[in-house]
Formats: sequence, C-alpha cells, structure tokens
Amino acid sequence: MPSTRSAKRTRVPWKLETHVRNSIVTLPVFMASCSVAASLRARNRPHSNFIVTLRARDDFYHPVYAEAAEAFAAGIWKPREFTSYAYEWKDRSFRDEMEAHKNKRAIFIAPPDYNLDDDKGLFSDAVLDLEPRTRRHAETALRRAGLPLSDRDVDLLLSEPWPRLVKAFQDRRHPMLALERLRTHSRVPAKPAREVAKPLGPTLADMHGYGPALEWGTNLAKDLADYKAGVLPWSDVDNGVLLSGPPGVGKTMFVSALANSCQVPIIYGSVSEWQEAGALDSHLKAMRASFAEAKEKAPSILFVDEVDTFGDRTETDRNRGYLRAAMAGFLQLLDGFERREGVVVIGACNYPDQLDLAIRRPGRLDRQLEIAFPDTKSRLSILAFHSGLDLDQSQAEKFGMATDGLSGADVEQLVRDAKRLARRRREVLSGDHIVEQLPTATELPEEFLRSLAVHEAGHAVVAFDIGYGRVSEVRISRYRIDGKRSGLGYVHTIKPALGQ
Repeated sequence: MPSTRSAKRTRVPWKLETHVRNSIVTLPVFMASCSVAASLRARNRPHSNFIVTLRARDDFYHPVYAEAAEAFAAGIWKPREFTSYAYEWKDRSFRDEMEAHKNKRAIFIAPPDYNLDDDKGLFSDAVLDLEPRTRRHAETALRRAGLPLSDRDVDLLLSEPWPRLVKAFQDRRHPMLALERLRTHSRVPAKPAREVAKPLGPTLADMHGYGPALEWGTNLAKDLADYKAGVLPWSDVDNGVLLSGPPGVGKTMFVSALANSCQVPIIYGSVSEWQEAGALDSHLKAMRASFAEAKEKAPSILFVDEVDTFGDRTETDRNRGYLRAAMAGFLQLLDGFERREGVVVIGACNYPDQLDLAIRRPGRLDRQLEIAFPDTKSRLSILAFHSGLDLDQSQAEKFGMATDGLSGADVEQLVRDAKRLARRRREVLSGDHIVEQLPTATELPEEFLRSLAVHEAGHAVVAFDIGYGRVSEVRISRYRIDGKRSGLGYVHTIKPALGQ
C-alpha cells in the first residue's frame, strides 16, 4: 500500500519554460497542478504504477486540470509522444480504460456532476478528492512568474473563473501583461478599501529614547506598506531582528508600538511559555502553532520573548539534549523563504552574550538592536505621553535627577500613582502631583551652589588649559535627592579629532 507521506518534494512545474506536449505550462495550469500535486502527494514516486481517480468539486474546468494532470504525470512518468495519462470519466470511457490498463498508469478526473459508480471505483487504485485552488497556490504562481505579491492580484486569481484565466494567460503573452489585462477586464467587483482602525496604544511616533531601534522600525513600517501594496518583494524586507537590553527597558512596548505603526497584527510567544506546554513534542507543537498563526495573519509580527532561554548548544548539562532539540525546531522555523514569508520575527533577550550564534546567522535574527534606559530628555517625553503634562523648569530638574536609571515602564507607573493621587484629592492632574511621587528633593543653599559652581568651573578651566577638549557645557543641580548618591554637577567636553 502507498505511504500517506512522500519522502520526495511535491512535483510541480516550477520553471517558466516547462513544456508538456509542446505547450507551455501557463499560470492557471500551474495553479491547477498545485491542486493535483496536493491530492496525489502520497503517489509522488518516480516510475510508480497506479491508476487513480480525482473527484472534482464545483470549481472545475477540465481543459486546465487535464493539462495539470499531464504536467504531474510528466514529472513521475516518462512522457510518450502519442500516449496521454490524463482522462475524463464519461458514460463511454471503454477506450480510455483499455489504454490506462495497457499502460498501468493513468489519472482519471470525474467532473462534479458525474455519477461515479462502483465499477469505476473498483477499476481505480484510489478515489481522491481534487483539492481546490488556494491562496497559497495563487501566491506561489505569482512568485513563479516573477510578479509582486498583492492581495488584490491573489484575490483576482482565486475569484476569476478558470476559462477567463485561460484566455488571459496565453503562451504568447508575458504574465505581467496577462495580469494587467485581467485587472482591466475583471468582472469581479473590487473589494471596498478597509478602514484602518486607529491603533490602540502608542505608535513609533510616541516612542522616545530607543535610538537605532526607532529608525529601524520606521523603515520597516515603510517597507511593509510597500510589500502590502505589491511594489516590494518579501526578500527585500528586513524580517528578523534581535532586541537586547536589561529587564524593564521597554522592549515589549517598542514591539507593540511597531505593530501599531506597521498596521499589522502581533503574535506573542516566549520560550518559557512554549516550554510550559510539557514534553518535547508538546513544546515543539506550541512553537509551530505560534509560527502558523503568524503565517495565517501575515503580514504580521511574531514577537518571541526570552529567546536567550535557549542558551548555547555547546553547554553540557542534563537538560541540554531537550533544549538542543527545541532550538533545532526553532531554527528550522526561522529558515526558509516560503515558510516565513510575510512574518517579521523579533526576538528579545536580556543577555545576548548567552545566545547561541546559530540564531544570529544571516536569514535568521542577524540584526541586533540594543535598547538602553532612556536619558532625561526621553524620560520627560515618556512622561508627557502618559500624562499629557509639560513640567516647568524646576519640576523637570527634580524629575530628571530623581528618575535617573528608571525605565519607561517605571515612568508610566509613576504617572499612574500621580493620577491616583489627583483622583483622591478630586484635583486636576498637574506637575505637582508628579513631583510628589518622586523621592524627596532638598533644595541646596545659595552658598553651597556658589561653591559647587566654582568647583565645576575649575574643572572646565583645567580641561581647556591642558587641551583635553572644547568645553560644551557646565551644569550644576539646585537639588539633591535624599538617599540617592548622584553627581550634583558636571563638565562636558568634546575631544578634538585626530590631527587637530
């Protein structure tokens, strides 16, 4: 009995110049051949002998599927000049049955309205349902023809009747010209443009302090817009990146803002959640389910948190075999052009130096973007986003000193506490409520400030005198945060370039 799975790749005429009986395999025939190959996957063995019947559904046009069956047969059987391997069941098919019996090889197709009796089922080694054309078949056909992928063209190839596709895509016509004519003469009404819902949560325009990650995300949003419009191939999209940084720095918030800016869905996953599924097979199944969901919703972003949990495969411990197998499954899902098309994978980790180098090879998560804690200016911008407030100079100075080393999430929590305080007092949120959430700041006396200014000025004079660099800024603080050790002043210099 035949195996239910084939060790060989499904045979479809991938090359554009493929001929079957002196005819070019056109785009609609290629789509139909994908359906035939999917139905006959278990019979995909060169030189094997079988006679099968494919039972067609409503979406059927015999000339197209007959050529598609011949194309599949040509891939596993040696074509003969005067012998056909594809037949249509009719009320009088005795001659076709005799020819098939003689050759020991045949693919019969039963139209949707044909009553397939027991005798014909007995004559066939198997009666299989002919798979319908799918979105993946249309996408693969466009890719084979070198045409850009767009939802509009894919919908067109799935909705237009087979006879009209045959009339559009002829041997003498370039596929691009054929597709353009099909668009022009399409009888299928265009889908109304979807209203883009206002994103819930921040976009990249609202994010501050993310440095190169912000620039990369902005470029990705533009590339994904071009990809969805069909003007940019997926191979030109930067589809794998690694975000690194200490805990709480805002990696998850950045990815959420990125998805909002790109107007694509985001699928969350993490190595620890996948591992919670149980044994290794359950772990791998959960991992594959996340990738499958992202592919189904493509274009999309798959966010994989805690990717450094995989560790390094060179390490040896009693759990290493399990993690090595899990990582192998992850690498397999990352690889491959068709398998991951439309899915941007973003991995996040706290300790990139513990990450296996295989994950960061080209084609996987080969670009690393480091996210650090936001500086004072960025923290003030984050505060303004969450509170809608602009602090005055005195409040901003206290805020900058007190929040040094805090993450964006810490600032957001501080705003929530300030809002709660204002609600309890039945007051409108103001900068005073923000300052009250900060550690106590003591205002320094004027005499101390004068001494501090002289001290920092001395640093500036010495730096200039010894040629250390050009002094660009001298600053002192009017406040000291109680219980926190921090500098009360500094001198910023710019070192001269070499040779100056």
